[in-house]
Amino acid sequence: MKIPLFVSTLTYAWSLMNAALSAFCVMYAAAVIARIRSRIKKEHKSGVFRPGWLAMAIVLCIVSVILTVLTQEMKGQMVLLDQWTITFAAIFVLEIMAVAFVFEPG
Repeated sequence: MKIPLFVSTLTYAWSLMNAALSAFCVMYAAAVIARIRSRIKKEHKSGVFRPGWLAMAIVLCIVSVILTVLTQEMKGQMVLLDQWTITFAAIFVLEIMAVAFVFEPG
C-alpha cells in the first residue's frame, strides 16, 4: 500500500505524521504524570516537580488532541504530510521542552 507524501488543501485527507505526533504528545504527558505519581509515592513529598511546566505539558497534550480531531478528516485519504504538520511538529517540540523542565534538577 502506497501512502501519498502530500495532499493539497482542497481534498479531504488525514496525515499519518500528525496522528503520530499527537499520539507521542499524549504518551509523553502520561509518562510524566506516572513518573510524578511514583516519585510522590516513593519520596512522600510533593515538591519534586515544577507545576507550571507540568500544566504546560498537559495543555499542549490537550491542544494536540483537539487539533487532531478538528483538522484531520479520518474518512478521507491517508497521506504522510499535510498543511498542519508544521503546527503539530511545533506542538511536539514544545511538549518535549515542557517534559524536560518538569522535574527539578538534582
